[in-house]
Amino acid sequence: LTWSNPFSMPQMYSQALEAKAQTLNHTRQAVKASGLDDDAKKELQGVIQAYFKEWLLASGNMRQVYDLARMEREEVALQQQATVTTGPQEDAHSSTD
Repeated sequence: LTWSNPFSMPQMYSQALEAKAQTLNHTRQAVKASGLDDDAKKELQGVIQAYFKEWLLASGNMRQVYDLARMEREEVALQQQATVTTGPQEDAHSSTD
């Protein structure tokens, strides 16, 4: 398995990713500092999720989410099937000494 990307990202992409990460961190800090009670935080979360779902539908990206979910379910089913037919696999890094 590859845990990191062996290819460098284009600088424009890296900059856009960093800007989005900073925006997300700023938003999280603003919510924490807002002093909202739990009910207001839940309401805010619901509004954000509703806008995100609306964007997914309007942009046509909902299909990709469904495809990813389907692929995840298929992968889990294959792993479960492999476990049932072969039994649990030992960790390749464990020692039997």
